[in-house]
Amino acid sequence: MRYCKSYGLYLSDTPGKVVVERCSWPKRLRKVDHETNLLAEKLTIGLGIHDVYSGKSLQLLSQAPYVGCTFPQVRSVYIFASTGKGSGSTEEYPPNTAANIVAFVNRIKEMVPRTCDVGLEVDDRLQKLLQRQDACLVDLIKRLFGIAGTTTISFHDSLKLDCIDMKLDCIDRDDIRNLVRLECYVERQQDTVLSLIRLNARTLQNIDIHAFNGLNLAGLIQDPDDGKYLEYPCLHRFKLVSPNYTPPPKPSAPEGVVPFPYLRALHLRCDYPFGDDVVFRGNSSTLEYLALGLSPKLVEVLGRFKTFTSTSHPKLGCVVIEVLSNFSRRAFDSADAYLRFALSIAPGASVRVVPNLSRYSVDSSTALSHFYGYASIQVLHLAGTDISLLGAIGLIQSLPLLSDILVNAPTLGELSESFKEDELPDYVRTTYAPMGERFRCLQVYSDCDYIELATCMLLLALICPNFDYVAVLGGYRAMLMEPMREKIERPLFSNYAPRLRRLLFNGWQG
Repeated sequence: MRYCKSYGLYLSDTPGKVVVERCSWPKRLRKVDHETNLLAEKLTIGLGIHDVYSGKSLQLLSQAPYVGCTFPQVRSVYIFASTGKGSGSTEEYPPNTAANIVAFVNRIKEMVPRTCDVGLEVDDRLQKLLQRQDACLVDLIKRLFGIAGTTTISFHDSLKLDCIDMKLDCIDRDDIRNLVRLECYVERQQDTVLSLIRLNARTLQNIDIHAFNGLNLAGLIQDPDDGKYLEYPCLHRFKLVSPNYTPPPKPSAPEGVVPFPYLRALHLRCDYPFGDDVVFRGNSSTLEYLALGLSPKLVEVLGRFKTFTSTSHPKLGCVVIEVLSNFSRRAFDSADAYLRFALSIAPGASVRVVPNLSRYSVDSSTALSHFYGYASIQVLHLAGTDISLLGAIGLIQSLPLLSDILVNAPTLGELSESFKEDELPDYVRTTYAPMGERFRCLQVYSDCDYIELATCMLLLALICPNFDYVAVLGGYRAMLMEPMREKIERPLFSNYAPRLRRLLFNGWQG
């Protein structure tokens, strides 16, 4: 029997069924099977709150095939709540609504006996009820977040800012302890988010916050009530996304304060939100992934504290310096200066540096000059950059560790002026092959002439022995596949057909 790690319970005929069915068991295993439910690790529940209020959902869980059923291995519960299709207004509560809510949540707790993560999504009508602080809905959400000693809270309506803030209001912060992961989008409820983080500073492993109006991180470093500085001994991943707003005044901390001693992944997609190097202290031996939004403050702090040297971060394997429109032009006035800064953070030969030069308008005639001497580059994101096939060949030649390029679709360019198409395979193979032993993947960022792109891909495959993966925009996969098939069968590529079919059949992502 084929085993799937996710299970979906549909306790009402809700719109959510369409959403959750994608991560449920195969269709032939719709009903709970007492062999397979013991293996499930994720439980998705689609419910209508009117059915919870009336007791119908509880009745379903008390009947076959769910009676007595538990999911002992489940760690993650995702709940999609809608109004359901029950008769009457959702705000006209059936008799015994409060008792039915308690009994329903208790039954879910019995079914998921071990500590679990909880994610919640609600439909548009419930959004409005939350904004009005509907008493029964608030009570239900509070209890759902408390299932089995919740270790994770995640809010999934990324564009429903009012609803997210109302759900934060639903949380009894003092009742949520031992939180391991917090993921949320927040517009106004900064104090609630920071309070949750402080209360769980000793256990949090993952913080992921999208702050639409910036976030005052002073409350993350220092408790405003007693003035003590906080430490997060278990925190491995910290992500803050706030690309469109300048954060409030940037907090600093005394030199001996080390809040994040074991951080492995840091992602700050915002203006650098601290006044000093506090976020980098004590974790130089553990940091493995670093993604930073480029801003003048970041450049100033890293220069002032000399945070990164050639030997300072031995485990750092990926560095992403993202160009943010609000700050990047003020930080550097040229792609070359930006690239030098990005590479100076992690000069080791094993580092994956992912610059994004699109906002600097690097064209094919100047692209190569920016990369001479940067032999450590393994990944290049050149979204929005036009480049010819010879330009791509030049990059691969000058960067011996390069494995991936993201770029606008390469063109034949000057090759089409100097050679007939049927002369190109022999020419590029005798002139350039072999090269780029580590080069494997080219990601095409834009729509293009797919017949010309097919020629370019096949020519690259002739000279780069391990190039076997092409990623194109999803809707255009077939537009590239067909001309590649046709060209492989034509005389100009037929001598190399076995090698080229490896590209065609082994390496596709649409």
